[in-house]
Amino acid sequence: MLVYIEFITGTNTDCSKTYMSYAFDVEAYKHYCNTKYVCRSELLIDLEIARTAGSYIKILEKYVNLLILVSDE
Repeated sequence: MLVYIEFITGTNTDCSKTYMSYAFDVEAYKHYCNTKYVCRSELLIDLEIARTAGSYIKILEKYVNLLILVSDE
């Protein structure tokens, strides 16, 4: 089951959104959830490289098996 929730949004340029998303990831990890914190641009670059290299499915499995994937800008 894939659930996508974007809970921290806005145009403010301070670091509070990044801090809150990282804190959310750490707290979930403390409760034994399978989590990963990634920068959205790095995630997209990894997916593009994997697609051209032919290992797209392998990379997708790495992210799909997570309970929580926190993607920051």
